[in-house]
Amino acid sequence: MLHRLRQLKSAIHARVSPEEAQWVRELLSGELSELFFAMDLPAQRHCLDTAQYLLGVIPGSDDQEHLLQAALLHDCGKAGAGLTVLRRSLLVLARSVLGEGLARFAREGEGWRHALWNQLHHPQLGAALAQARGAHPQVEELIRIHQARPWPGSSNDHLLLYQADQAN
Repeated sequence: MLHRLRQLKSAIHARVSPEEAQWVRELLSGELSELFFAMDLPAQRHCLDTAQYLLGVIPGSDDQEHLLQAALLHDCGKAGAGLTVLRRSLLVLARSVLGEGLARFAREGEGWRHALWNQLHHPQLGAALAQARGAHPQVEELIRIHQARPWPGSSNDHLLLYQADQAN
């Protein structure tokens, strides 16, 4: 719970420095950087924190550049879904209480049910968005599977991204 409270505080006070924005533009091509900057500020901050976490553990990476690109874009599928900080926080709390049973309330459309649907499907949505903007297939795949628990035989990059996302 303490971790979730830290996440909420980080979301409320989220900002991206000009140096960080420049780093994103250097790492992501034009259309991919537009995808990053289309996310709300808390999502941008979370993705940056995830990528910066990876910089500390990246020697185990199979492909550093693509792993960092996936980290910066892993939540891009949430953009425009009405996931305010409050809604996101409530969904995280509801998921901790209801677990996977929360999915039965998800509906594509609008309102809180759509926000929940988007939360549950954002990896696939984000992978499709990244693919449409020319992301490398490895970046697309990492975005698609970033929330799936690593399984035996998972790539090291999947494991690293999963751990970084959970830590931030």
